[in-house]
Amino acid sequence: MRKSANLVLLLAALVLSACATPEKRLETLKSFNKANLSFAKGKFEPAKKRYQNILDAEPDSPFRIHAMLGVADSYFMEKEYYLAVPMYQRFIELYPLDDRTPHAAFYEGMAYYLDIFKMERDQTNTENASKAFKKFIAAYPNQAAVPFAKEKIIELEERLAESMYLIAKFYYGVDAFGACIGRVDDLLLQHPGS
Repeated sequence: MRKSANLVLLLAALVLSACATPEKRLETLKSFNKANLSFAKGKFEPAKKRYQNILDAEPDSPFRIHAMLGVADSYFMEKEYYLAVPMYQRFIELYPLDDRTPHAAFYEGMAYYLDIFKMERDQTNTENASKAFKKFIAAYPNQAAVPFAKEKIIELEERLAESMYLIAKFYYGVDAFGACIGRVDDLLLQHPGS
């Protein structure tokens, strides 16, 4: 008797949740459309908030995948590249077979590329951009952006080589010849064509 009562309650809950689902989906669709409209108008902050609300409120929503990429693209368009990168990486990790994954992989590299600091400073983003573009090319060799990514890799490798040269030159200028030789050796080993 008790099992049948629990079964009836479970079935009632399923029926009620099924009835609420179309309304919730319609609400999510409206929110998603508003987010897309805001994004298209260049209003990235409101778009990002709406996309983020979809991610937070509905983890099982069919719009989740679009919303995640919308958040990443909104950060990118707002030039908040350091925030866009982890969103693109998360998208690639969660949806490796999705049609939009090449977009996320390419823009991960672009976010690093556009966030490069001065030549004399830390070149971590330069290295990360080069790695991201190389991964993009290896994973998606038939994408239209591959030639552009190859150009960026050449530019980034030249930048890394020039940075290493400037560091060697600095050590030479302060009579730290051992450190200078080490940097030149690294430069020749890592960038032999430079």
